[in-house]
Amino acid sequence: MAIQPYQLTNDDLLYYMHIPKTAGTSFTQVLIDNVGSDAYYQPMTLRDFLEMPQELVEKIRFIAGHLVYDLSPVITRNLVYLTMLRNPVSRTISQYLQVQRVPHSMGEGKAKEESLLDFVKKPENRFVYANLQTRQLGLEATLPQIVEKVDPSAYEGDIAPYILWYSNERYDDAQLLELAQSRLEKMAFVGLSEHFDQSIDLLCKTFGWETPTSRTILNISSNSLEDVPQEAIDIIHENTRLDAALYETGKRLFEERYKQWFGDSLNQTSPGVIDLDTAAYNAKRVDILLARIESLETEHERVVKAFQEQVADLQKENERLSQIELSHAWRITQRIMNLRYKLIPKGSVIEKLYLKIRNRLV
Repeated sequence: MAIQPYQLTNDDLLYYMHIPKTAGTSFTQVLIDNVGSDAYYQPMTLRDFLEMPQELVEKIRFIAGHLVYDLSPVITRNLVYLTMLRNPVSRTISQYLQVQRVPHSMGEGKAKEESLLDFVKKPENRFVYANLQTRQLGLEATLPQIVEKVDPSAYEGDIAPYILWYSNERYDDAQLLELAQSRLEKMAFVGLSEHFDQSIDLLCKTFGWETPTSRTILNISSNSLEDVPQEAIDIIHENTRLDAALYETGKRLFEERYKQWFGDSLNQTSPGVIDLDTAAYNAKRVDILLARIESLETEHERVVKAFQEQVADLQKENERLSQIELSHAWRITQRIMNLRYKLIPKGSVIEKLYLKIRNRLV
């Protein structure tokens, strides 16, 4: 029997459980392109989520964010779960680099002056990365429950750090892994950052969407393992054992589903390559954005100059017209026409009769 796309109903709500640094920005954009920006919602703070008006809950078809698995009691519709996983070593390195360069990111201040090795060595830094994927997927708590346990200021802040803080005491719990794996098995879609193109193909097949012809992967680039100290990799491995097992579960699910739709095996990436955000890649993106800004500024100047020239031409024409004296004959003609319109109103029955007689005489 041929496999059929998932048939979304009006009661279904697509929920992309966004795990940090798993190509989520790019993945979200593909979803928005298919669902529509007006039907998409991404809460940025706990307040945003917990105070969602009911009319918004009923309107949206797609919600995304660094949220927990259980979105009750705010969301009561049927959640159709989606997520993306990433190799835990490359995901950790990518997050470390983000902590270094992005203000207000998870763990800000901890990695600013530290090398990757120093960062992963410190036990107090582990809550930022250790088994993060497993903790987010396996956390048995709703956001209202988390709010009761954390500082009241968290209500106005980014959700993700507080999810990590709340789940930190269980980051090495094997039962957490079992729960995360069982939840992964039930999800409508599980993708892999390392196979982004194929993940998008599978996503579109899963929901019967048209596959995009062009794909832009944001915040993902490549770097070799040789650029990272082996000691740092060993420490990350030690602190992400649960994530490694979860990733293998996700990879198995992804391969099985991919073969169901396409009948092909995955194109394997090189085992010696780590996906991460490099300074060179981000510098290149900055150069592109600066070039776009310069281009827009040039275009703005051209448009402004063109409008200024048109205004000047119109002003000259107005001056010329204001200097023209109407001839005596033209003034008489204008007075006769004005009188005619008073005696014979435009559009009246009399005007129709007048025009008929005039046309016969001419």
